[in-house]
Amino acid sequence: MSVRRKIVVANVFGAIGYMLLVAAWAFSLAVILAILFETTGVGQPSMPLEPTKETVTAGSPSPVVMVASYAITGLVVLVSLGILVTLPYFVGKWGARIVKGFMKLTRIDMTRKQLLLVKGCLAALPLLVLMVLQLALTPEGIVFAAMFGATVAASLLAIVAFLMQALLARRQKLSIDEVW
Repeated sequence: MSVRRKIVVANVFGAIGYMLLVAAWAFSLAVILAILFETTGVGQPSMPLEPTKETVTAGSPSPVVMVASYAITGLVVLVSLGILVTLPYFVGKWGARIVKGFMKLTRIDMTRKQLLLVKGCLAALPLLVLMVLQLALTPEGIVFAAMFGATVAASLLAIVAFLMQALLARRQKLSIDEVW
């Protein structure tokens, strides 16, 4: 296997880890916002809403509308596939730049072990935030439970992906500059 291919294989795990890290942070932020909105009453309607009894019937769409809707659907599918393919690369690259910049700023030694430790701490931080929220506020509801579970899963999977990347980098003797 060529050196370039070894670097790509190791960094695929890093990109997956960074994607899961972003998801874990987003889930924990969603939980915090949900608890904030629940406790402050933001988003609650000030007056009760009454259902309407009016019904609307639509006729069959014209052929031009059908063609346009199929064209727009096809374009959305192509753009979504393009984003799905390129997003992990860009999130991985930017995540690596941010983490390595943080390590330089705090003067942490730039070794593969230290890089794994910093990534692991960043992945565990949303778990700690949710544990503190759980102990302090004891929120209830299925939304909190689902988001809590999603945060735990994303954080643990990110840690596993970063661990796999570190093991591959060590096994293939990659330098710290080659590892995201």
